[in-house]
Amino acid sequence: MPYQSITTSADSDSAGKLAALRMPEIEGKKFLDLGCNEGFFCGASLVGGAVKAVGVDTGDEFIQDARGHFPGAEFHLQSWDDFLPANDEKFDVILFASAIHYSPDQVNSLDLALHALTEDGTLLLECGIGDPDKAEGIYVRQVRYDGIERLYFTMDSLRNVLKERGYYIFQTFPSVAQGGDAFPRWVFHIRKTKSVILYNFDMPNSGKTYISNFFKAEVAYLSIDQLAHRLMNETPFSLISVGEANVDFFWRTVDALSMTKLAVERICAMISETNAEAAYVEGWLPQSIKQGVLDWLQDTGRPSFNVSLTHGTLVPKTVTPVTCSLRSSGVWFRKELERSHVDHVTAFTTGDVVEFAVTGWYDSRVPATNKFLMFHNGYEIPGQLLIEPHRTDLGGAGRPFLATFKAPADSLDRISLRDYPQFAIEGDNRALYFLDSNRFGELFTRLEMPSSGTPQGFGIWNNNIPTVFTT
Repeated sequence: MPYQSITTSADSDSAGKLAALRMPEIEGKKFLDLGCNEGFFCGASLVGGAVKAVGVDTGDEFIQDARGHFPGAEFHLQSWDDFLPANDEKFDVILFASAIHYSPDQVNSLDLALHALTEDGTLLLECGIGDPDKAEGIYVRQVRYDGIERLYFTMDSLRNVLKERGYYIFQTFPSVAQGGDAFPRWVFHIRKTKSVILYNFDMPNSGKTYISNFFKAEVAYLSIDQLAHRLMNETPFSLISVGEANVDFFWRTVDALSMTKLAVERICAMISETNAEAAYVEGWLPQSIKQGVLDWLQDTGRPSFNVSLTHGTLVPKTVTPVTCSLRSSGVWFRKELERSHVDHVTAFTTGDVVEFAVTGWYDSRVPATNKFLMFHNGYEIPGQLLIEPHRTDLGGAGRPFLATFKAPADSLDRISLRDYPQFAIEGDNRALYFLDSNRFGELFTRLEMPSSGTPQGFGIWNNNIPTVFTT
């Protein structure tokens, strides 16, 4: 029986796995499948609008069949450990499905795959995740149905290996179960970690230094003034004679002499050089230079926040926007739902999949999200928002939801809704949310006010839920 179900039944439910992968936007992108078998996913990517699809596999018959099925794709009879080092091409989406446990050096194979990603690319890793209680180092050893021992990452070890390389798990989904699986399969969307940039380009004497005291020790500190002093001794900026102490006049003169583009490049280069999780960039800049830096931050997709006493947010000393997280996967906040907020839970089985449909609501003061979690019999099952039903009974205090959760049936113990599952919501978009001061209540805690004046707005983190309110 073939492995991929392209024209006949097969060992693997390829269509089901394609749905479980939740492929990111592929139109106009380049796609690579490591361990492509008969090329099903290369074909699917071409249907989705990929400009190029490449498959790699060591099976001669697989590659011949793949070329026959999908002549528009490119297939190589080669191992990924040989193909990747010899190929300098970068891909927007790389699929590594049902294969990494065959690698003699899984960490090295991950390194090679990550190196082949574009700067904003996504690695789709589908694999079994081992029981952490049985781990030896970063792996769990398990003899499979075929009598061969394989190694499997645990969830934490995979996250740590990725974090050490500057990558993180952006999203996690259950995959399609398959006969002979040693452990439940999961799909991981993996992306490169980008520094969160906090910036303040306000006028002098506006509280920039005071703000820095809240988190200067927690994040990388990048001073516009210190950069100006360095540039004063470098060509062509050294031609400007303004004196070491007059930093503001230096930037005004740079702007007046139409050196704006060069100044923006130097500031952006300073920001790019940091590899910290978060960096605070502060110093006054003329409007044209400031706008050039802000445009660059937006173009590069770096999460960035204006931190200001007058129109931004402050962060308590004890946390930063990156570290106020319960997990290392990039989750920004997680909030457990009270049992009274969950109205109905329905479970039903379709083939090898157990699906839950859950209706309820959560406090509207919590940032809106489409990501839900269910905790059942020791499993953490991710879910997605299906719709926000129209409800009149909540007023403005609650945000209604209908969410669905899917998991392989054999990964769960016997479903019993008498053991009522716990639900939570989480978010990872790092956007700013605002809370009117008259809804402040006892849920949040005020920061200490600065001695000179009262800020118009500042941020609060409590119970790992970020919010902002105005006074």
